[in-house]
Amino acid sequence: MKGKMKKLLAVFLLIALAVTMAPSTTSHAASPKFYKNIKIWKFSNGPKSYQSVFIMNPINNGKITKLKNTKPSVAKVTVGGSSYITIQAKSTGTTKTTFQYGGKKYTTKISVKKWVSPCKQFKIGNKDYAKSFTKSNRYELNKQKKDKKETIKIVPQKGWKLLKIEQSTMDFNTKKVKNNGKVTLSTKMTGTQVDVWFQNKKTKEKNKIALIYTANPSPSGNSYMDSLITD
Repeated sequence: MKGKMKKLLAVFLLIALAVTMAPSTTSHAASPKFYKNIKIWKFSNGPKSYQSVFIMNPINNGKITKLKNTKPSVAKVTVGGSSYITIQAKSTGTTKTTFQYGGKKYTTKISVKKWVSPCKQFKIGNKDYAKSFTKSNRYELNKQKKDKKETIKIVPQKGWKLLKIEQSTMDFNTKKVKNNGKVTLSTKMTGTQVDVWFQNKKTKEKNKIALIYTANPSPSGNSYMDSLITD
């Protein structure tokens, strides 16, 4: 009997030791974060639209306070809500914005740059859409009546290199596409978006242009919504 008791006691000790040494499964909420660098395009013919930039991992009852902007002549920066700021490009240049949120100070550099397309050729099938990106980095190809699968060919402007091509639908189904490969354009739901990323060989800055293919009854044309690039 004593031998059995000793064995049971040894087992209980091993279990207790295992529980003590097991890694903790307690999860902690991620801390709020904000971008340290924001680049916003100034489109020569575009509307004066505001761009919203949200705090990542916001906290309950969090509030942006003590907002300061060093150069309002470059960008107008205002508190848009409890967890985001709004930015409007005014002129090319750089400004520094600081604010407090959840007891912590955040600093971000906002660069306003004139839009210049990095794309020399944006060919899908027999149609070249490169000129569509001279006004802005997004172009909506609306009133499309059928789905199609075409060859895509991208040629960067001098001084730029092609990084990647992606096609996505509004149900967040995204896949990479090879240059000179096939891209599938569908009008289902809210259509298909083709994103093309470039990088400047000298400055290493990145640019993205997007073609949106939809059955939207509105006329085709440039969109000025997606003008932000963040770190």
